Amino acid sequence: MFLLAPPAEGASAVKVCGSGFGHGVGLSQYGAYGRAKAGQGYVQILKSYYPGTSLTRYADDPVVRVLLAQRSLSTGHDVVVSSGATARLRNLATGGTVSLNPGTYRTQYVFTSKVYRVTNVSTGRAVGSYTGPVVYEPVSGGLLSHGGKRYRGALAAQVSGSSLLLVNKVRLDDYVRGWCPGRCPLPGPRKP
Repeated sequence: MFLLAPPAEGASAVKVCGSGFGHGVGLSQYGAYGRAKAGQGYVQILKSYYPGTSLTRYADDPVVRVLLAQRSLSTGHDVVVSSGATARLRNLATGGTVSLNPGTYRTQYVFTSKVYRVTNVSTGRAVGSYTGPVVYEPVSGGLLSHGGKRYRGALAAQVSGSSLLLVNKVRLDDYVRGWCPGRCPLPGPRKP
């Protein structure tokens, strides 16, 4: 005698539940907020998310360095001084400066003579060759750009090993101010 299995009943819907937006690594904004509401201080909150680390006090608003691009020595980096703005190019080896008008400036490292060559791509004219490294500093009228993005602070071109780096040197407060708007809610002015 054979027994037949009862017919299977199919589900008419599938329900999937999930939560969160993060990658599961580092500090959770919602978790930190909950811990703060529960009375934990920032030291306890940070140590719970980053075990084995320690906190260090720095001078107010230190300058941080953010690597923007790394290329081979045979290529260069373009820095844009926007229309209506002015900037200066500083040779860190000598302290000398050159005023820059709006335009696109390309920095290349010439390995054979060990100099940083800067050219105004907009006009096709050479700005100069420097023992460098060189730093582009905004003077008035706007931020400097690279790769279609604007940056607060100065942009430094420097050689490291076999690479030409472009580094944003920016005050920590300005870095956070520029980084946070699209990523984290900052408290606004309180209403009375």
